[in-house]
Amino acid sequence: MTRIITIISGKGGVGKSLGYSEFVSLANGNSIQIGPYIDEQIRKNKANVKKLIVRNIDGKDEIFEVLEPPKDLILDTISFSNNKLDRTIRQPLFLMRKPAPPYLIRIETNSGTVDVTPEHKFLIMRNGFIMKVAAEEIKENEDYALYFNSENSIENDNCDPNIAELLGYIIGDGYMEKYKIHIFSENPKIIENNFLNVFGKFKKIKDKRKKSLYRISFFNNKKVMALYNKYNVKISKAGEKEVPSILFESSNKCLVAFIRALFDCDAYVNTNKRQIEFTSKSKKLVFQISNILRSRFGISSQIKSIYKMATNGSRIKRKYWKLLISSSNVKKYYYKIGFKIKMKMNRLRKLIDSDFPYNTNIELFPVGKILKKIRERNKLTALQIAKRLGCTKQMIYEYEWGYYALSKNKLNEFIKVFDSFNLVDVELEQLRRLVNSGFSFRLVISKKWIKYNHPYVYDFQISEEGAHFIHGTGIVISNTTTVTNLGAALVKLGKEVIILDANVTTPNLSLHLGIPFYPVTLHDVLKKQAPLDMAIYQHPSGLKIIPGSLSVDHITTTDLTKIEPTLLNLLGQADIILIDAAAGLGGEARAAINVADEILIVTNPDIPAVTDALKTIKLAQNAGTKVLGVVLNRVKGYRHEMDIEEVETMLDVPVIAVVPEDISIPRSIATKSPAVISKPKSRAARAYKQLAASLTGEEWISEKQEKWYKRLFSWMG
Repeated sequence: MTRIITIISGKGGVGKSLGYSEFVSLANGNSIQIGPYIDEQIRKNKANVKKLIVRNIDGKDEIFEVLEPPKDLILDTISFSNNKLDRTIRQPLFLMRKPAPPYLIRIETNSGTVDVTPEHKFLIMRNGFIMKVAAEEIKENEDYALYFNSENSIENDNCDPNIAELLGYIIGDGYMEKYKIHIFSENPKIIENNFLNVFGKFKKIKDKRKKSLYRISFFNNKKVMALYNKYNVKISKAGEKEVPSILFESSNKCLVAFIRALFDCDAYVNTNKRQIEFTSKSKKLVFQISNILRSRFGISSQIKSIYKMATNGSRIKRKYWKLLISSSNVKKYYYKIGFKIKMKMNRLRKLIDSDFPYNTNIELFPVGKILKKIRERNKLTALQIAKRLGCTKQMIYEYEWGYYALSKNKLNEFIKVFDSFNLVDVELEQLRRLVNSGFSFRLVISKKWIKYNHPYVYDFQISEEGAHFIHGTGIVISNTTTVTNLGAALVKLGKEVIILDANVTTPNLSLHLGIPFYPVTLHDVLKKQAPLDMAIYQHPSGLKIIPGSLSVDHITTTDLTKIEPTLLNLLGQADIILIDAAAGLGGEARAAINVADEILIVTNPDIPAVTDALKTIKLAQNAGTKVLGVVLNRVKGYRHEMDIEEVETMLDVPVIAVVPEDISIPRSIATKSPAVISKPKSRAARAYKQLAASLTGEEWISEKQEKWYKRLFSWMG
C-alpha cells in the first residue's frame, strides 16, 4: 500500500522578495528603486499582467502579479555554479509583486542595509565556503555577504562634459525653475566659466546676508527648458534630486565631470577619518552616485542614514543620506575623479600623501580556512609562512582560525608566499581568480526583524538557472532540505520513494538535486501536455522525483486542483510518496494537504515559525488529514530557542525529530547531493535517518552500532 506524506513548512512566507524602497543596480551604473519601478510597470501594462490567485487560511484571495520586463531593463547579475562566480549583463525574465508579510529582515553590512523577506537568499562566505543562505539563516558578525565592484567604460558621446559639469553644479548647489537656473557658491570662478561654456553669459549677485556667497544665474525660458528636456533633468526639490538619466548612457569622461562638480558642492574631505563624505537629502541620488562609483570606476563606498539640521536655518533635524569613500578607495577617487576646488583637492592630496594607515576593514576575504587547507595539503608549516610574510606564527594561526578576514593586499601577500614555494594547487588558483575578479565580502554587522507597512514586496526573476542581481549597496542578493534527505534515508531502508515538487509557484527540488532542467515536469502533466510516467526521473541516490518547471508561463497558468487526480495515478508505483509542499497557507499548501494521507510539519524553534506551524496544523485537521508530527529543524541549542516541551505544548502535536544546525546541509546543497548521501555521518544526516526509521516502524541502527553488529556477526562466523 502506498503512503502519501506531505512535508510542509510551518513557516509561512511569500518567497524571496525585497521591500518597497530597496535599490537594484543596473548594468549602466544607474540604480532603480524596485517598488516604485514595478508598481509603475504594472500600472502602465495592466493588460499584460499575469495573475496567480492564492487563497490563504482565512479564506482571503491573495494575488501574485507577474509581468515581463521592458526591453531597456538590463541588470548587473552574478551567477554561481561549480564554486565559480561570473558577472553577466542580462534582462530579467519577469518582474513580480506579491502580498507582503508583516515583518521583513534587515541585513546590515558596512555597505548599507537591505530589507528582504526571510526567505530571500544572499551569496555569503561561511567557513571558507561560498553558499546561498536565506536572510533568516544568516549569522551576524560571523557571515560575510558577497560584494561586487567592477570598472566599466561607455564611450557614447550623449553628453558634452561641459554640460555634465553644469548639471553637477545644478544638482549640488543649484535651484531649478522652468525659465531660470541659479547656482550658489563661495567659489564662483569655476561656475562662471562653466556658464560661459554652456550659455555664453550669466548674472552674478553677492548674497547680502553672507557676503562670501554668490548667486550665479541664467534667465531664458526657451534655453533652460531645452537643456532640461535634452538631458532628462527633472525639476525637483532637495529630497527628490537624481542623476539625469542621459548621463548613464554617456562616457566615463562625462560622469567624471558630473561627479567632480557635484562633490565640489556637497562633499567634504575628512582628514581625521581619512575619508571623503558626500551628503544629500535625496536617498536616490546617493544610491545612484554610489553605484556609478562602484560599477564605472571601481570605487567602493558605504551608505549611512544620518539626522542633521538643514542649512536653511531650520532647527529641525531631518533625515539625510551620507556616502563614505574610505580605505584605498580614497586614492582611486583622487586619481580618477578629484575636485576642481583647490582647497578640497589640496586636502585630498594631503590625505593620500600621509603615512597614516588606511582602514582595511572594508573589502574583506574571509578565506583563512582555505589558506590552512592549502598550507597543510602542501606540507608547509605556519612558521614557514610567517617568516616569508614577516609576521608571527600566531598571526598565521589566527587568520586560519577565522579570527580575522584578510584585506585584498594581505591576501595577495599570502598568494605571493605560496607562489614562492612553487605550489600547484586548485584552491590557490581559485583564490587568485577571486582576488582579481572584482568580488570581495562585507561582514554582516546585524540582522534584525523590522515591521513592514507596505502592502507588497517585490522581486526580479533573473534566469531559470537562478542568477543573482546586485543591490544598490553592491551586495549580491537572490526549504526542500527535509524532503530530499528524508527521501534518501527511506531509500537506504529499502523503500521505493517518489518525491513530488508541489511548490507550483517557486519549485526548487530539482535545483537541490543538481538537475534544474527536465524535458517534462509536473506542470506539463497538470496541463495535460504529457503523461505522468514521462515526468518521473531517477536520481543517482535511488530517489524518484517529479520536478516542477521553472518557467514563468507554467507558474502563472497551472491549475492547482489537478494535483489530486495526478497523485492518484501514482498509487502502487512506490511504497511512499513524499510531497514537497509550498510554505505557508496558500492554495498550493492547501492542495498538498488535501491529497495526502498524512502530513509532516517542519518548523524552526522560534515563536513566529511555531505560530505559523500551528495555523498549518489547524488547516490539516480541518481537512481531516492526519498530522504525523513535527520536525524541529535547524536547532542550534541557544537559550532563546523554544525547547521540545514548549513546542509540543503550543502545537499539541508530538515532536518526532530534531534536526540540528549543521554545516553539512548548505554544503550538500552546494554539491547537489542530500547530506544523507554526501555526509552520512553528519549530525543532520543521522537525524534524518532516525526519522525515516521511525516513520517506517523500523529500529534505527547508528553507524557505530552497525559496525559493532558486523564485527559480532563476523566473529560468529
